[in-house]
Amino acid sequence: MINLRTSAGKTRVAELAILQTILSEPTAKIFYLAPFRSLALEVEQTLSSTFAWLGYGVSHLYGGSRVSSIDTELAAESTITIATPEKARALFRATPELFENVKLLIVDEGHLIGPSKRFVRNEVFIDHLRCLARTTGARLLLLSAVLPNARELAEWVTGDPNAVASSPWKPSAERFGLLRWNGSRVRIDWHGEVSSFNPSFVEAKRLGFGTRRKPFPNDKNEAVAATAVRLSAIGPVMIFTGRAVSVPTLAEAVLLALGERPEDHAWPEHEWKVFQGVCQEELEPDAIELRAARAGVVCHSNREPQATKRCLHCVHRVGLSTTSVHKSFHPEHLLHRFFGLLHLSATEIPSAIPSHRSSIGVHSASVYV
Repeated sequence: MINLRTSAGKTRVAELAILQTILSEPTAKIFYLAPFRSLALEVEQTLSSTFAWLGYGVSHLYGGSRVSSIDTELAAESTITIATPEKARALFRATPELFENVKLLIVDEGHLIGPSKRFVRNEVFIDHLRCLARTTGARLLLLSAVLPNARELAEWVTGDPNAVASSPWKPSAERFGLLRWNGSRVRIDWHGEVSSFNPSFVEAKRLGFGTRRKPFPNDKNEAVAATAVRLSAIGPVMIFTGRAVSVPTLAEAVLLALGERPEDHAWPEHEWKVFQGVCQEELEPDAIELRAARAGVVCHSNREPQATKRCLHCVHRVGLSTTSVHKSFHPEHLLHRFFGLLHLSATEIPSAIPSHRSSIGVHSASVYV
């Protein structure tokens, strides 16, 4: 059980465990289970950069609970296979012989067990993996940044409550601030060992372009957007909102905050053309998701078509944005800005929050069901 803070080195620990396994048993297979497709893509990129040039194949199996002949062939040919739990379960049912030579099972976000339907399935599958590991002599490694009961989980998985490696160390300083909008300016009160404040972090004024007469910002959404754009000058920013419907509204506000003609973000040419083409096919003409992405502001939402999501993950993986907007507690609604990085999101937090954000703004903590 590896219990480390976000960006504190869990993936590096996994890499060392993989290296130790293939050095001791060169023919061994490794399965890395990532609960979200976006996380699996990120892990694939990381592990490929480490092991591919050493001659060890890394494959990523994504999709639902169906298995094709291509999936089984990729898993058989690769030393390291990255898959979602659903795909791994399907693969085990279809070709259990593939797991006979698996000597290391890594479960990322190992805390995702609980009363919800998907989490119950995860718990049952982890128990299945635990039995498999005992039968085949494989090691089972759970990674998590949020484990209040690490010792209990370690005892369940390994039989030893002391089989936990944990550390409170975090790679960067964290500072909590409270944004206050009074109708004419944004005040930020910073909390911590030394309290401080910015009395006029953002002040409302005329935009200076267009026909709008009202000052900007003029409401909470615009105040959050203007604050995020200013914070993006020092690094990537994510805006997190409790409602999916708020993401497009925030994206429009961010574009206003960027000025009359925001510069196009320098996306990788090939990935951008694919994303642009998919948006034109799947979304409405002049969709905010495409207009915002052109300026480096990326929206994530569970309302987006799956094809758009896949292309977005690919583009985001290759070329980072400046701002993001998310919904809440489940990464499915998000927006990014690329001059620093702006990210707007409403759900899928574990997979959608990249570790390189320098600022995270919570637009609304309430979740409406």
